[in-house]
Amino acid sequence: MKVHSPACRARSWLFVATAALIVGIASPASAHAMLEGSTPAHGSVFPAALGRLEMRFNEPVDPRLSTVTLIAGTTRTTLEPLSGEGRRLAYRLPSLADGLYTVDWRVISTLDGHLTRGALSFGIGKVAAPTTAQVAATAAPTWTEVAARWVGLIGLFILIGGSVAFFWLPRPDGAADQLRRRLYVMAVAATTGILASGIYRVTESAAAIGGGTSLAGVTSAALIRVLADSHPGHDLIFRGVAAIFITLMLRPSLAPERQGLLAMIAVLLIGPVLTSHGPTIGLPGILVSALHVLAASVWVGGLAYFGAAYLPVVHGVAPDAVRGASLRFSRLGLISVIVLVATGIAQSYLYLGSPAALVGSGYGRTLLVKLIIVAPLLGLAAINRWGIVPRLAGLTRLWRPLILVVRLESCLALCVALIAAAVAITTPARSAQARPETPPKLILGGTAGDVSLTVTIAPAGLGANTITVAGKRPDGTVPAGEVRYYIRVRALSQDIPPVTLRLDASPDGSATGDGPFIAAPGWWSVDVVVRRRGIEDVSFVLPLLIDAPAPGPSDAAALALLTQAEEAAAAARTWREVEYFSTGDGGAITRRYVFAVPDRLMYSTSLGAEGRVIGTRAFARDRGGPWTVTERPNPIAVAFPFPLSTNVAGARLGIRTEEDGRAQQVVTYADPGGRLSFAVWIDVASKLPARVYMVGEAHHMAAEFFDYNRPVEIAPP
Repeated sequence: MKVHSPACRARSWLFVATAALIVGIASPASAHAMLEGSTPAHGSVFPAALGRLEMRFNEPVDPRLSTVTLIAGTTRTTLEPLSGEGRRLAYRLPSLADGLYTVDWRVISTLDGHLTRGALSFGIGKVAAPTTAQVAATAAPTWTEVAARWVGLIGLFILIGGSVAFFWLPRPDGAADQLRRRLYVMAVAATTGILASGIYRVTESAAAIGGGTSLAGVTSAALIRVLADSHPGHDLIFRGVAAIFITLMLRPSLAPERQGLLAMIAVLLIGPVLTSHGPTIGLPGILVSALHVLAASVWVGGLAYFGAAYLPVVHGVAPDAVRGASLRFSRLGLISVIVLVATGIAQSYLYLGSPAALVGSGYGRTLLVKLIIVAPLLGLAAINRWGIVPRLAGLTRLWRPLILVVRLESCLALCVALIAAAVAITTPARSAQARPETPPKLILGGTAGDVSLTVTIAPAGLGANTITVAGKRPDGTVPAGEVRYYIRVRALSQDIPPVTLRLDASPDGSATGDGPFIAAPGWWSVDVVVRRRGIEDVSFVLPLLIDAPAPGPSDAAALALLTQAEEAAAAARTWREVEYFSTGDGGAITRRYVFAVPDRLMYSTSLGAEGRVIGTRAFARDRGGPWTVTERPNPIAVAFPFPLSTNVAGARLGIRTEEDGRAQQVVTYADPGGRLSFAVWIDVASKLPARVYMVGEAHHMAAEFFDYNRPVEIAPP
């Protein structure tokens, strides 16, 4: 009886097509969900309690499969999620008394499905800062995780390698039935191991996301979530179903069907590929992982079948066939080794990052152990291939050395598989190297009167910062006389008392001191005042955005206020703007504009450029040189330069402040793609925008607007 009906084949290829679709949706990223940063950051101490915890990972995580627990002494509190999108998770913090707190986090990556666990500590009030000894940033794989992965991997190897070797090797008369029975017994054991491994891993993930510390407290709801939504769950489904199908096809009562087995082997490979590091690299990583697992399965599983089933049976029935079969198996093994070496080199390139990581990282050292064990394994294979097998004909005394070496090969191959199981769930060195230690410093700049300033904030992150101010005149000289810088830092996203810093400049015009303590993520404003004896104070403003949240739905009140501001700005006929632009790494320029609707503007920059545009005529000159005139194809259309209520995401009301005796409401928002973040001051009475901050990659800009509807004259020079 053969199992090769059209319906059966259709079901087999349906599995393959569905699995290919699931694998194909993977997108590039780093491997393992590593914690890149958090608010509050590990080791930080805040003078007052915070209401929000935000965590940022290097790859997307599934908020439905994530659990974060706050630990205070012996009390564990599961935190309530606020939002979760992409690589960010946010949770509500309860009211916290002074003391030290630990956050126990467990997340599952949406790319490779690996469970990542870790902890961080922070303090509230007058307590000593947590030390690195008080936190495990990311937990290493446990021996039970490695063992479970190993059992499943061995089952995979035996099913694939045993099936391939069964069809690859000749089956002498009188041996076929015995070989089929032994292969079936091996398949049953392998399938049992695959199911046990998968069930353990799913249960472990369910226990983790349920906030438990052991498998005893697993709930059925958590199990269903893991099975339905995670890669470990999908791995169990694909690998388990395919293993059962293969075992059923290998029953001794059925004639072997090669096509159906190949289809099920393809499905069987999908589970381990989904939960490998491959999907995090994209299609190249998927292909390399699939080929590596397939080659390892054919070699290791084939060895197990060859040593435990084939050689004993064939030697007892047809000893003269052993030499030819051994040579044929050697060719299969050689092909597998070549593929393994090629894909192993590719994986080392993808995941090590540098040769030094081979000994300088946990991933690299584990990989090195694997390579050390592979060396004698290849040596035994060489002894068999070129030392024993060619001399088998007529020398029955070589039978025992042959079976001994094959079984030694199998044992070493199982050790290699154990190390491979550890490598598969160890964070790649490239991911660990990519993890930033501290936020980079931020260099902002602007021109106040006749002084050009650069303001360096380091590390420009949560907690304590240092600040350095350097002032020069346009001609490069230092401002004369005694110079003091007053820097006022205030939060815009929530009501936190502002901080004013005084820095006395040295003779070279620079000053360094303790900077602001950034107590919460979000928007901050940095107001810089330059004070010199006998000269009127000059000032400018700078934007500071710390850990911008992912844009979400807009608050109705904030969006309504932005709409009113957009309508008021559209109705204005004239206004002036001063714009301070910085690249964040030292580049800075100040621009001044005068706008007149519908088609006139005038500008100047701190670099000496000037210009006027009147209808279709544009006038420009540089550093007081001669004016040049160009004709535009169309008249310039003057309008307010920033989006307010159009294409806005995550609009939120910030603080209400008073500037020059007028009440202003701060509104924060972002563009829908999250590439640019905005904070705008809106005059409460007139609804006109008074100030706009905009921050994006290499783009930090503060713009002030004033003199709305005042008469201006913009004429040709």
